Amino acid sequence: MTSADFLFSYERMLSPSFGAEYASMLHGVRGAKAFNTGKSKDFKSVGLRAPDAHTLVIELDHPIPYFLQLLCHHSWIPVHPGTILKHGKMDSLNTLWTRPGAMVGNGAFTLEKWEVARRVVVRKNPLYWNAKEVSLNAVEFRAISDLFAEERAFRGGELHITGAVPPYKVAKLREQKAPQLRLDPFFSTAFVWVNCNIKGTKPVDLAARKALSDPRVRRALGMAIDRNLIAEKVLRAGETPALHFTPPGTGGFQPTTLWKQDANEARRLLAEAGYPGGKGLPKFDYLYATSEGQQMTAQAYQEMWRRELGVEVELRNLEWKVYLSAMRKGEFHLCRGAWVGDYNDPNTFLEMLISGNELNVSHWSDVEYDRLLGLAAKETDSVRRFDYFQQAEARLISQAPVLPVVFNKNKFLIRPEVQGWYPTLLDQHPFTAVKLVPTKGD
Repeated sequence: MTSADFLFSYERMLSPSFGAEYASMLHGVRGAKAFNTGKSKDFKSVGLRAPDAHTLVIELDHPIPYFLQLLCHHSWIPVHPGTILKHGKMDSLNTLWTRPGAMVGNGAFTLEKWEVARRVVVRKNPLYWNAKEVSLNAVEFRAISDLFAEERAFRGGELHITGAVPPYKVAKLREQKAPQLRLDPFFSTAFVWVNCNIKGTKPVDLAARKALSDPRVRRALGMAIDRNLIAEKVLRAGETPALHFTPPGTGGFQPTTLWKQDANEARRLLAEAGYPGGKGLPKFDYLYATSEGQQMTAQAYQEMWRRELGVEVELRNLEWKVYLSAMRKGEFHLCRGAWVGDYNDPNTFLEMLISGNELNVSHWSDVEYDRLLGLAAKETDSVRRFDYFQQAEARLISQAPVLPVVFNKNKFLIRPEVQGWYPTLLDQHPFTAVKLVPTKGD
């Protein structure tokens, strides 16, 4: 691996024709955003260079306090140019370079099998620079969409670790103080996206666009959500009510402007917007992915909005990939959302709502919010920087393009023989540090 591999990877990442979802992670580099958005055609204008094979120079557009954390994000990891170009052009999409036998990486494991929608198997890489310290011979990842099937597989000894736990099981296991249950801190907020720019010409589309373009309607929907009930009675896994968007303590930041849970004020706002008791509103849809937990939460929202505001909501349950596609295309009125921070700084949450950000599926655009985040990006004084973030959080509450609901916990089951799987806010677990240690009776 040489510095040229990094330059190739970053040019590919920033190429407009490639359309990388996380290209904005590199926008702090001088000239990167201009190149990524097509304003500049010459990659040499980007502040990246390799004076020799072992040196990479990155020149930033402005100081970034969390820059070293950014470098740990997967968008900065290099790809192998020879493999990419063997299977297509630099910006070609959906080529076979990631298939077993083709993929070339520099990590501790190599790709052995990839059975779509079933499993992925990786095996220890003997050429890894620190292979002698890698304990695991292989890792198998199972694709299991049914939480109950996953739990049965765990209890049957087929899995060492699960990705999640059925909500009702979490409550029972907590009561039993089951040692296999882990509820780790998690850098994540669950929320409701509000589509602020609904497309379509049907009467229901036009009526929904008119209603949801009014911040008073959006705020009413947010105020009517009983976050305590969602956390304590529906999810029941140690989640805490989210009265602001950025998780508390993120990079030392604590939002001070909070959402009100006030059904009376919500009804007043809805009436002021011209919809007393929900009269005149179309039936909204609420989009969510197939999941026991998401279904229970969706039903709770539906009942709260009906009971408190007279708002009728139709639930739309879609398979995960279809849900993602519909969400990104804006084919919804209200939609389940969640975000796990990419680095420990408020910017990883708040920049999602900047106008034009590829992750901003609300299609909300606000000049003042963009201005505040722009000032925070260039501010080196932490006190002033946090003040811009405070104002941005307050702006999100007043305009309500997202309705924060709970701060999540990382819920999973783990067998006692798994060692080295430590709690981390970003849920990152290097398999180079994980070991399987036999327990008594094994």
